[in-house]
Amino acid sequence: MRVREFERRLQALTPWNASEIDQRTRALREIGLLAVGGRGLNAPQINPDGAAYVVLSLAVTNRPDETHDAVSTYASMISAGDPRKAIGDTHVFFEALASILDAENKLRCTSVKICKSWPDATIEFKDQNGNIWSQRYLPPAQCAVSRRPDGVGKVREDITLDGHCFRKLAIDREDA
Repeated sequence: MRVREFERRLQALTPWNASEIDQRTRALREIGLLAVGGRGLNAPQINPDGAAYVVLSLAVTNRPDETHDAVSTYASMISAGDPRKAIGDTHVFFEALASILDAENKLRCTSVKICKSWPDATIEFKDQNGNIWSQRYLPPAQCAVSRRPDGVGKVREDITLDGHCFRKLAIDREDA
């Protein structure tokens, strides 16, 4: 799947409009996180990492010029929960998000909630027995010490994408 095809699919499934999506993908190309190439049939294919960067940039920023810093911060968050519940064999938020956006992934994601106000995210999954469990991700400094998140006592703005949305957005590697 090419980036423009992914953008159209994202627009149909999420609250973001075509302009917002285009602005973020341009910003991601400028900082080298999305492939740059030809147009039309020669346009670069998107992979699960690229798809994760696009979703993350839209979820955590209000403006394209915030993309680099925000994506760097959120992508590096690590698991703050039970280490036995690694998602996609990783404890890094970005890698878990990319694994959810990989069509080869057999994980049953029920939702991804990303806090826009400060770095904090939770991914919910359903196990083989139908039990729902979650994994929370925080910046490494917050995981290293037992302290409350930066936003305690403040108004929190979250975006939640359900598992159905991620299954529809998943990148089929044969198309990539």
